[in-house]
Amino acid sequence: MKKIISIILLIIGFFAQAQFTPGQLKELTQKQATALSNEIANNSKSPLVFVEAKENTKGDYYVMNFGTGENMLKVVFNVFYKGENKALEIKGEKIYRFYQAFGTYLDLFPTWKKIFKPEAELEKTVDDFNSQELIDKSDKVNFKFKGEGKQWSITNWS
Repeated sequence: MKKIISIILLIIGFFAQAQFTPGQLKELTQKQATALSNEIANNSKSPLVFVEAKENTKGDYYVMNFGTGENMLKVVFNVFYKGENKALEIKGEKIYRFYQAFGTYLDLFPTWKKIFKPEAELEKTVDDFNSQELIDKSDKVNFKFKGEGKQWSITNWS
């Protein structure tokens, strides 16, 4: 019986760990950034497939692209080194910070509802400013879901 309970707790812990919160998006590993990008793509209305992941030449942005046909989704992360000190030649730990996701309203809304605003309503959020913004002063986060026509984005303003 103890083994069964241990296995169940392990499985629950595994699935609970895969859930992201807005506060966690400030400091991610590359593996977590990839998992978040895949989650955004998998939550989309359109069937999207992975196209490419690339870091710019300066190494300060990491971009993951998904798409099929006309529908494209782009997830962008800022890259920085936590604890870096160039004077002391300390490289620091490479950290990914969610910056922005670009796509259609219908592809991004499920992620907005799941991670940022669980109470958001599909039709109301299109025109309602309060539904398009998440500010949590205690967690020091500020995210906005904005767009025009088919092109929308979720942006980290923190």
